[in-house]
Amino acid sequence: MIRAMSADDIACRLLKFEQQLRAYERLHAGELAELWQTLNECKQIVADIVSSDEPGSAGSNAAEPDARPTAMIAADP
Repeated sequence: MIRAMSADDIACRLLKFEQQLRAYERLHAGELAELWQTLNECKQIVADIVSSDEPGSAGSNAAEPDARPTAMIAADP
């Protein structure tokens, strides 16, 4: 059965939900920053490889074959 909720009940639930989201965001901000850094490093490696493969490119500015992003992605959620 669906019970009627007062405006105060709804406001309290929304406030609690907002607080939970903010806490989660703060908790995982470091992990998200690390993932963005890893993604950007990978994109730079790909860009370097692509630009070195273009005809007429002078020298090789590609990343070394064993070059890896410094940040590691955590396996567990």
